[in-house]
Amino acid sequence: MQAFFVDMIALSRALCRALSLALGREEGWLEEACGEGGERISLLRAFHYMSSSSLPPSVPPSRALGSSPHTDWGLFTIILQQRQESTGEEEGDEEEGGLQFRGRPQGARVGAREEGEEMEWVRVPWVAETLIVNCGDFLAMLSERLVAEGKARAGRGREEGREGGTEKERRPFHSPVHRVTLSPSRDRTSLVFFFYPSYDAPMPATGREGLREERREVGRGGKGHKYNTLRGESEETRGEGGEASPLTFGEHLARKWAGVKSS
Repeated sequence: MQAFFVDMIALSRALCRALSLALGREEGWLEEACGEGGERISLLRAFHYMSSSSLPPSVPPSRALGSSPHTDWGLFTIILQQRQESTGEEEGDEEEGGLQFRGRPQGARVGAREEGEEMEWVRVPWVAETLIVNCGDFLAMLSERLVAEGKARAGRGREEGREGGTEKERRPFHSPVHRVTLSPSRDRTSLVFFFYPSYDAPMPATGREGLREERREVGRGGKGHKYNTLRGESEETRGEGGEASPLTFGEHLARKWAGVKSS
């Protein structure tokens, strides 16, 4: 497990370089924005999901979840889905993943924001011994701020008669609401690595576009239910003398976990 953790750190740093380039920055930009020491608070967890057939009959299918809907709070999450253990010989029970995310219906126009548009649970294809990378809230918020700043620069460029097409077309990364469903007859095991920025990394201010999209997703996806995300709290903390300072990722994370424990 220790060797796997070290490998995930190396992979995460490579992903940071690639994502920086995707955002139009130098390859070291994301690691610099996240500060040093994030690997010391990053987490590697092994999740074992029982089959729904092992649950008491009193548990309705709608409650048979391995993980309730949420977003990941860090930079990104890397998931290794292991082979599944069959607990029965049900006909037609094929191996499939339980990971689902809330997304637009298949065929919906990317970027559409029609008020009548509904979200649905979309199953992530399961391929044995492969990795899934899921964007976290911190990365989404960073990219929203970056894209918003780029659009502002593009707007100023147009006013001054300069082109700004690349900045205008770039989109932020999205941290999806997701859940894990249970198989009717197979146990599943997943190794999940949560890559975090530094404890002292300041919480990024988000772009307005990203905040609008988050409100839409929360409102439509849960019919008024507020998902457990990194968003929605003050971006400042106050010392004993009342002075304000930027809230750090570590402080925000501690608050979130305290809320989880008390709920």
